[in-house]
Amino acid sequence: MTNKLLAGLICVFLVSISATVAASEEDEALILETLEFIFSLDFVMAGESEGYLFNDITFLSNDVALVRSKLIRVNQQTSSVQLMPDRHINHLRVYERRSGQWLIVSHMISQAQLRT
Repeated sequence: MTNKLLAGLICVFLVSISATVAASEEDEALILETLEFIFSLDFVMAGESEGYLFNDITFLSNDVALVRSKLIRVNQQTSSVQLMPDRHINHLRVYERRSGQWLIVSHMISQAQLRT
């Protein structure tokens, strides 16, 4: 994993946490340590997002939205730095509006499928 990707993930994670609680420096250090562990696992791979094939939103109520999307992942590498074929990743997110802000309260990612 590149430092740029790791930094981006940390920023996204910290922003999502700060939307619900104020994270201290100690919390941020723990989050960074946890993310470094996660990205050291052999099944977590470096790669890039080429873009979304689609995003669609269904509002279940005024304060709950369901978002489906399909992302194209390219240049992914295994832990042994072997290049993988491009793949599609499906995401299903549930957003809830709390105190005027939309927050992701659930996020499911499907198993990647080869891009055809």
